[in-house]
Amino acid sequence: MARTLDDPWDGGGPEGCRRADAGAGLFVENKDTDREDRRTECAMAIDIRPGQWINVTVTRQPRAAGAMKTLARLLQMDKVARKNAARASKARPVGEHRRGGRMWKDRPSRVPAVSTHPGASYRIFASLDVLKDLTSIQKYVQITPA
Repeated sequence: MARTLDDPWDGGGPEGCRRADAGAGLFVENKDTDREDRRTECAMAIDIRPGQWINVTVTRQPRAAGAMKTLARLLQMDKVARKNAARASKARPVGEHRRGGRMWKDRPSRVPAVSTHPGASYRIFASLDVLKDLTSIQKYVQITPA
């Protein structure tokens, strides 16, 4: 099949459109079911640039474990969430017991500082690595500039 100038796979489309899985931008997939090649048309969902603050709101909870961990890791970058996590870690009781003539510390498990339930909203800094991770979980979150 010959490629045309507006083919999204080679970057020649409107305003330099790229393939949906290339780069750190936020893209929306639109699969055309009547075409045999099922190309992915890409369009920038919102204009987010690295170096600005964004609001991330959870719209639905991921079912995949990897997506859940990615979402939790990103949401933990919020300043308020970090302060709450630091306060909770100081408040956890650390027990001690003797073992082999030495004192051992019993540290309790870490309490999650963020909620990944729908409706939770956090403000994070949009660096390149954050934008790349957001592309993998974009169907679970709503992103707006802060």
